[in-house]
Amino acid sequence: MVDASAMSLEEFVARHPWSAELSAQRPIERLWCFELPAPTALLWTLLSDTSRTNRNLGISPMVFHEAADGVVHGHTTNLGVEQRWIEQPWSWSARRSMISIRVFEAGFATYSRGIYEFEALDPTHTRLYVYFGWIPTGPITRVIFELAAGWLQRSYVQLVDELRAKLSEHALPLTTASSSSSSSSSLSPASSASTASTLLDARALAQHLRSPPSPLGDEAKDRLESLATALRARSLSAEAVDALVAHVREADDDTLQRIQILPLARRMGLEPRALLSTCLHATRLGMLELGWEVICPHCRGPRTRATTLGDVPPEDSCPVCEVEFSTHSERALEIVFTVHPSIREVATVLHCSAEPAKKAHIEVQQVLAPGERRLVSTDLQPDSYRVRLRGREQAVDTLLDVERGQEAPARWTWRASERLPERLRLAPEPTLELVNDGEDPQTLVIERRAWTDDALRPAQLFSFQEFRDLFSDEYIDAEIQLAVGEQTIVFTDIVGSTEFYAARGDPEAFVEVKRHFTEIYEEVRDKGGAVVKTIGDAAMAAFNNPIDALRASAAILRRFHAEREDTSIRLRVSLNTGPCIAVNLNSGIDYFGTAVNLASKLQSLAAGGEIAMSEQVYEAPGVREYLEAEGAALVESTLEHPAFAAPLPARRWVVDPRVIAG
Repeated sequence: MVDASAMSLEEFVARHPWSAELSAQRPIERLWCFELPAPTALLWTLLSDTSRTNRNLGISPMVFHEAADGVVHGHTTNLGVEQRWIEQPWSWSARRSMISIRVFEAGFATYSRGIYEFEALDPTHTRLYVYFGWIPTGPITRVIFELAAGWLQRSYVQLVDELRAKLSEHALPLTTASSSSSSSSSLSPASSASTASTLLDARALAQHLRSPPSPLGDEAKDRLESLATALRARSLSAEAVDALVAHVREADDDTLQRIQILPLARRMGLEPRALLSTCLHATRLGMLELGWEVICPHCRGPRTRATTLGDVPPEDSCPVCEVEFSTHSERALEIVFTVHPSIREVATVLHCSAEPAKKAHIEVQQVLAPGERRLVSTDLQPDSYRVRLRGREQAVDTLLDVERGQEAPARWTWRASERLPERLRLAPEPTLELVNDGEDPQTLVIERRAWTDDALRPAQLFSFQEFRDLFSDEYIDAEIQLAVGEQTIVFTDIVGSTEFYAARGDPEAFVEVKRHFTEIYEEVRDKGGAVVKTIGDAAMAAFNNPIDALRASAAILRRFHAEREDTSIRLRVSLNTGPCIAVNLNSGIDYFGTAVNLASKLQSLAAGGEIAMSEQVYEAPGVREYLEAEGAALVESTLEHPAFAAPLPARRWVVDPRVIAG
């Protein structure tokens, strides 16, 4: 039963009024209200994906295409009649409301709008309003909409009843997680922890909103099983192989459009490195395909998908967001996987444009017509946000800090005629008064500044040894200098190499040096890094995490300890943490920048059995604690070099004091 306090159709329309011109055309309107035993955040996550929702309602598939000017056009067929429309940018306030408007060019209507509103009754119950309004083209289509409205209501009742049944099968938590997102680039399990707005494990509910997978033919089944056998024969996680094969066989087409390693590993309960390794091998065998997607910095959606890194364009654009951008930044690319078409033809079938679901980082987007004034309720929680006007860039971002405290205002008024301030401070769940007092439509956007940690970035992949081993033919276009963010660069060097070569002779020394590289590869790979290149008898490696780099460095030195008898090779190691760019050199994908230069120069401070590290490494989160737990003997030092304007502080870790410096 719906409580008597629920809004009537008249009250709802008063909150979302029609323009005088459209109201005069006597729109057909329907409002349905449902109460569900679920947190608002969960229902928003499920229902904002309106393409899945519409598919489950039985609504016909739709086709969308983006024109050169960024306008999105859609079309479908109902009762044998083509419906064509212009998809207007959606308005939404996450976990509160969303509005979809279509202006028709052909079909039964001239205009339609759909609105969902979410009202939290308590932490585990939500009232959902579903509203539709149509302006028919004439008397006959008015009758069609009257009949269609009845069918649509029955479909929603059935969907909600099924969803209620699913919800009742699962205990719901009373707490919710912060919506903040980490920008960590590590592939470690800890960094892959969920940042979703609800702590509920919604896997069972997702099953309810699945479409059936495309059936595999006999030939595809045989090929999949053959490739699965080949994967199991490799040194891979058996659990990851079985999970991936089942996913390829059983997941719905929507899920397989973009296979994202980090969230998939989380859902499967797998270690991300194990799943990534399995997917890379599956790509080489022909089960999967790897794609390099160019990501728009505004909507954060994929624009161009390149099948190889060398095909990534140096520049791209997003007409919908009205921006052009370079692909040099560290977040410009995301690596995703898809199923190879010889296994499954994954069809792109849409039932709605579902803009809010595709732009989950945008908390508020409001489209206002000239002269329009609107009050918007929000669910903005303490975090850091960016406020912008779509298509109107300012020299400085407007930063919004939502924080608790009596001095933070609970309301903000924006006027189109006024320039956005450089900084705002608001209380949680503020109300926005938006006034478009200009002559043009305006779209105001409030988005979380932090990027999701669900994306697999080049920085993570380039520092993953199996990628470099399996995809050594990948290269970066000469015009692209790809920022990979903060990396920890490690250099190893043989101590006393001149004497070593003289004592061994070149042929024997060469064999021994090659063998020592193999051992370095093993330790670097085991600790989550990748060997970028070898230079003579030195090696350069890269890690996303400074602690992993230190662990690998110490393990390498301990392998070549003073009492080892099968080789006379002894090593020293240097490392530094800082921003790098990835470039294409003779050895393939290489790293370049001041951080790399400093890591190399620090070698001059280290003796055999020692690690020389910069202050950037020493001050990195968790490093001091790691060194203390290791009982590390540290010596303060200073690097003086003509390449640097002033002496640089450094630390030396004496890992094996028995090694004599060469």
